[in-house]
This record gives sequence, structure tokens and C-alpha cells, in this order.
Amino acid sequence: MNERPPGDDRTLAGALRQRAVDTPQETFIVAETVAGEVRSVTFAGLAARASRLARLLRSLGIGHGSRFHVHLPNCVEFAECLFASAQLGAVMVPTSPGSTPDDLAYVLSHSAAAVSVTEPALLPGLLEARDLAPELGEVLLARSRQSHAGSRLLEKALAGESEEPIREQARGGDTAVILYTSGTTGWPKGVEVSHASLLFAGEVVAQALRMRRDDRWLVALPLFHGNALYYSTMSALVTGASLVLAESFEPERWAEQVVRHGATLASLFATQLRMVLAQPGTGVEPVLACVPPSTRRTWPSGRSPSSSTGSAARWSSCTA
Repeated sequence: MNERPPGDDRTLAGALRQRAVDTPQETFIVAETVAGEVRSVTFAGLAARASRLARLLRSLGIGHGSRFHVHLPNCVEFAECLFASAQLGAVMVPTSPGSTPDDLAYVLSHSAAAVSVTEPALLPGLLEARDLAPELGEVLLARSRQSHAGSRLLEKALAGESEEPIREQARGGDTAVILYTSGTTGWPKGVEVSHASLLFAGEVVAQALRMRRDDRWLVALPLFHGNALYYSTMSALVTGASLVLAESFEPERWAEQVVRHGATLASLFATQLRMVLAQPGTGVEPVLACVPPSTRRTWPSGRSPSSSTGSAARWSSCTA
């Protein structure tokens, strides 16, 4: 495994900007909702949207070192928040859509997040948490065209914002995200992860899996979790590959999503793999029959690329 060079000063915004220059019209993200709606975005398209959001966040007082909260399922808007934050040198604090208001209030207060981005289905719990976290000010409502009390429509707020990138403030060693632990043995702990560390994790995975630009991840694990963010998103970014973001893990649709979107890589926990294989009328052979030969491996989550080779090979032995 290669060691990250001392003084690595790469940033997420810089990595996306380079992809937007080198392969502007290549698809980076395909997002599919539970309802089956699909939205695609190119590297250049994501970079432009991230710049507009960065300008909006800056107008709300978010700058270098500031923390802002993201409470969304897997979607394009999550990625827009990540790369907008990176341009500003701000720190994104994502939380699970399943968090209770008490959970949210703790994270919001502990991180001192000043702005939150969420969606209509998650807004009530967030507003309840805001009553317990006075540090939180503005709530931006994504994925909606209808106004809701206590929030401001994101799309309306973005109107008029320029797509020109702002002067980047981040350095490689700066914190890019704070990921909170589940808090099963105590209060959740915030883990600070730098730009350079995220990119290095992506490179390690990409090298271990021999990724190419024509690879495509099916991401059914949540982006607020390290697995989907480090292993899938970052490895796609550093190689110029693409992602299919499933809004949530649906075992009955997983194999069909692989086929329909042409996924070549996936990362699931062992329990989720068992759920896929346990679907009515399915077993290992029928499920593998649905998966195209181009799907080279499924990486069992919780293992490093090197330690997962055996398990992955058993899954992909009929497809490689």
C-alpha cells in the first residue's frame, strides 16, 4: 500500500475541478429515488452546482472552518453540499436520516453547525432538534419546490448565484467532514477527516480494486457513513469513474438496479448480501444470473480491500 506523501495538499474541490476540466461531460452521479425517479449529473454539472451552493453558503456566513449540517438520504444534493463545502474550506457534518430529534440536537450543538440542508420528509425532526440547538440558524430545504414553515427553499435561494468557482480556501490537511459515531456506548464522537485523507482512502481502494474510468459503483450504503463516502465516492472521484446512488438499500431491487445501471462494483455488509440472496424465489445462482458479467466484485463492507478478496471472489466467481 502506498503511503500518503507528507504535505499532501490536494483538496476535494481541486479534484472535482480537475475532473470537470478533463472529462466535463462524463457522468459522475446517477441518483435513483425509492419511487424510481432517476437524475444524472456530469462532473462539470456537479462542479457548477457546487459553486452556486458555495456562494449561497458564504452569504449565510459559512466560511473556512465553519461547520454546516447535511441531513439527507443518498442524492445528488448530498454531493453538491460536500463539494460546495470543500470550495469554502468549511466542514460538512452529515447525519443519518434515521436520527431522532435528540440525536440531531446533540450533533448540532456539539458541532456548532450554523446552517442545515435537509428535505421535506426529514424537516419536522430537524425543526424539533433546532429548538434544542440554538446555534443552528438557517434551514435550507432541498428536493422540494413547495415552501415549508421554518425553512427556506434551496432552489429559490440559489437563483441568481454564479456558477463561477470561488477562490478556494481549503488546504489538504484541513478538515473536510466530521462523521459522528453511533453513540452506542456513550455520546456520539465526532471524527474529523481531512481532504487529503479522503482522497488517499479513495486511491487505496481504487488501486486495490484495479478501478478504471468505465467502472460504476452501486452505492446503497448511506453517504453519511464512512464506507460509502471513503471507499465508493472517493475512489470514483480519483479515477474518474461513476456512482449510482440508491436513495436507500432495497434488497428486492438491488440486482435489478445493478443490471439497469450497468454497475461494476458494489459494497454491502454481509447482512445485506444475505437479504439480497433471501428474496423470494432467489438464491445465489438466480441472483448472479441477473448480474451482468461486467460486475466484477462485490466488496463486503467492514473489510479492507486486501482482506475481502476471498469473500468477494466467491460472490463474483460466476460473473468475472
